[in-house]
Amino acid sequence: MGASNFPRSTRASVENRPDVETLQTGDLIWPKVPGQVVLYSSGAPDSRSQLIRRWEKEKAEFANRLRSSSKSTAEDLRLADTFDAMTYKQFEARYLGDFRPGHVEQTGSDVLYVGHVAVVAEASRNPLIVEAIEGEINRVRTIKYSAWLDSRPGCSVWVGRIKNLDTTEKNKFVDEARKHVGVRYDFWNLDLNNDEGFYCSKLVWQSIWRTKNLAIDDDKASKRSFWFSPKQLMHTNHVDLIFQPNVY
Repeated sequence: MGASNFPRSTRASVENRPDVETLQTGDLIWPKVPGQVVLYSSGAPDSRSQLIRRWEKEKAEFANRLRSSSKSTAEDLRLADTFDAMTYKQFEARYLGDFRPGHVEQTGSDVLYVGHVAVVAEASRNPLIVEAIEGEINRVRTIKYSAWLDSRPGCSVWVGRIKNLDTTEKNKFVDEARKHVGVRYDFWNLDLNNDEGFYCSKLVWQSIWRTKNLAIDDDKASKRSFWFSPKQLMHTNHVDLIFQPNVY
């Protein structure tokens, strides 16, 4: 393979990133800066105080939307009350702790990296990626892997492969995810089978559910009272981690 034909950011000599030629269509990829804590959004890292203020504001807006909607059920109203009473520390403990029972990561650093997962939409020397991402993009998008890496300097990359999918099913899974390109990012859309808004791991859950009728976390109830996190996805029984540079 000639280096002159290979995208700079995807050269296999980077030990904390996979050899790009090992990636397959339908693979899942998680980026993370080593030593930083993974939290709940996929935009630019905030300070801890900024993150808490943003979460409190979004939480209040979400509870108010549930209470003001004519479509809200009694369950929705109970959920609004639950969120009103939830502190950020309680949210953080559950969100970070769900993937590994009895273990909650420490968040002592003031600079926080965010949890995120994307899907390899087309395998090649410079694969195409599909992802739900917030910030300036704030939607589901496709992007070349080299540009995806360039926007995340210093990141390690983990790779997972959904078990028991043949090539046809992998393509259908990717096609399902790509149907939603352009749909807005919405961390607070907790119904995993609702396609009005997506966060990153919800896009994966819904796409595999609609492709194979498989709940990748073994919970077929799509309407949730809490989020399905990128870490939970990484550690589900239906995903093989095929590249792990270190502990995520």
